[in-house]
Amino acid sequence: AVIGAPHHDHAGRDAGAAPPDLDDDDGDGSTCDLDCDDDEPLAYPGNNEVCADGIDNDCMAGTLDTCALFDDFEDGNFNGWTNEQVQTPSIAAFGANGTNMCLQMSGGTGSSHYNGLSYSFNNLTPPVISLYVRSSSTSNSDGYVVFGGSNIGTSNTAAFCYLRDNATITCYDGTTAHTVGAYVANTWYHLHFDIDWANQQFDVTLDGNLVLTNIPFRGNAPALQELHL
Repeated sequence: AVIGAPHHDHAGRDAGAAPPDLDDDDGDGSTCDLDCDDDEPLAYPGNNEVCADGIDNDCMAGTLDTCALFDDFEDGNFNGWTNEQVQTPSIAAFGANGTNMCLQMSGGTGSSHYNGLSYSFNNLTPPVISLYVRSSSTSNSDGYVVFGGSNIGTSNTAAFCYLRDNATITCYDGTTAHTVGAYVANTWYHLHFDIDWANQQFDVTLDGNLVLTNIPFRGNAPALQELHL
């Protein structure tokens, strides 16, 4: 779960100089007049920032590798998270996106969507929350990703998303169930949320494809205080 390079100078040419070279040396689709690092294919305007990779992925220096939380569970534990003592969390050896480990949840009563692990924050407004999810079955609703205010409930939830028992990834705003996309069992999916806390809405990108925009918060959540998995 993720919550939250020098720029090339192409200015200052002589008035009589030849037009600037607009090559795309790194092949990332952004020409050198716009790209902040035309030798790095993972850095270009509009890309999603990746925490702790040492690259200015989105070409915005203010978001360079800044994260309120980064946990790939490669250390074999979930220290810092609160175990709600209903489901059984463990670290399993089938990580996503090239990693070796992941958080695995099993059990639970089905009567609460906040009975796995939770993480607390101090009134943050991160522009991005990004994580990978998967389920061992398409016949049960699980893989919940819920974040919002303190002592979270429907009245102060920002996003309420899960792998639904009809084989779709769904975000529910309290009125409408928004379909993010279909899923199959035992397959990882990358969920990326771009969050507008001021206007109480978010966009969802699934596996690099923008699929939902301007989804309203389920409740009134002016800042991030809790994330539940």
